[in-house]
Amino acid sequence: MGQSSSSPLAAAKTPRPSNAEKRYASLYEELNTAEGDGKKAEPDVIFKTRFSNYFGGPCVKFGQYLHDRLFKDVGFVDKETFVKQMKTLSTLLAGDCRLHEAEKYFFYVFSHGEEKLDQKSLAEVIHTAAMFALVVGSDLHERAKVPRDHPIISSLVSASMLMTDSATHELTAAQFAVWMTEHCPRLLEGLQHWTETLLHGDHTDDDNSMHTQYQLPCPKIEEGMEEADLHLLVWALSTIIPLAYLGHRSQESSLQSSNKHPVGGTWMLLYSSSRDGLSFTRFMSLSSDYRDPSILLLTCRDRAVDEVRQFVIGVDKEWRDGSHYWGEDNCFLLELEPSFTLLKKGAKLVSLNEKQRGFPTGIRFMSDTSYKEPLLVIDSSLNTATYKGNITLDIQKVEVWGCGGKEAAESQRRLREWEKKERQRRQKIHREDLKEMWEESPDRYILEMGGVKVNNPKEQQQQ
Repeated sequence: MGQSSSSPLAAAKTPRPSNAEKRYASLYEELNTAEGDGKKAEPDVIFKTRFSNYFGGPCVKFGQYLHDRLFKDVGFVDKETFVKQMKTLSTLLAGDCRLHEAEKYFFYVFSHGEEKLDQKSLAEVIHTAAMFALVVGSDLHERAKVPRDHPIISSLVSASMLMTDSATHELTAAQFAVWMTEHCPRLLEGLQHWTETLLHGDHTDDDNSMHTQYQLPCPKIEEGMEEADLHLLVWALSTIIPLAYLGHRSQESSLQSSNKHPVGGTWMLLYSSSRDGLSFTRFMSLSSDYRDPSILLLTCRDRAVDEVRQFVIGVDKEWRDGSHYWGEDNCFLLELEPSFTLLKKGAKLVSLNEKQRGFPTGIRFMSDTSYKEPLLVIDSSLNTATYKGNITLDIQKVEVWGCGGKEAAESQRRLREWEKKERQRRQKIHREDLKEMWEESPDRYILEMGGVKVNNPKEQQQQ
């Protein structure tokens, strides 16, 4: 006589649902019991609307596209189908980043299952990625309104279009993955984190370890700055620059590393030509003694074509004056506009010379050892720059942002206070010594006043 389906033995053989499955089943119930808008509609239409609003957040269209990808050709979505598809989505998002499974999945979400994306659809992908990154990774939340035609969005679209077939201007999933790997490997991390969080709730399930921190660095806003523009700039940079600039202390964090999220921190404005004037002396005075990574944001106008060009120089060491090139492996030069492109990265690429005689002054970013002309030269007047040896640029704005947070800024302040006290101490010793010199040896005094260094017994004793 066989066992009935309700017997204890049959129940024991039935696999217990995992914590994730319980969460998905609970989510299904929430979506089906949520209050409607009072309008009469078919159950599948009501479910799609609620699903789209839940997963869409600041961009309901994404929720609609995701629903269509998950439940294509399905009428009314029952609980079993919903849980199964949520498990599939969760597995894809947790997949090996080297296989680009999540990136390809989102590609097909926006292409509606087609093998190619046109320029308009690609712009929608990038715009949506920016929206979600700003919501989950910054303090903008509902203020994260990004215009679709924002120059940074357009710059990213322009760069990605270089991978397309010139005849069709369409991008395949494989081309999309290659472009992301080479130019902005963390482009979709905010969108992915948003989806993961809604799948798993505000906690990490015992059998799921995908829930990870995602927080963009927060630039300290000063009067006159456009808050949304600054946060969007930080997001765009976070898709490619080394993690050392994004809150990670490990120097192993390299460009194009996509296995970790940004962890936040505060970017402090060290120098701004708008605030401090276009002065190389002020630039050096305010940027020096900062021991953590920093970025230089250069905004120019190309004389030949009358268009804006924007560059970002990342330095992973303290700005230093001299004739030699310096910097470690996390130094980089990136063109932000008109096309988002990583131009160069590596060690010993930056040179800054303010006072060294016999060498060109200004800031120089070397191309490589085989090409003698620097890739980018910023004149010490901070009025002009030269790109690729023959493109003349008129400088409109220069900013230096310290990426080490409040601790690095405080360390810079303490170091400057110590240097100031040390200068005052030396000046006091020098004045006292000159007085004694005049009284004891007028000849020695005259030599000192003429610039000839004479041993200072008091200073030697204090050292």
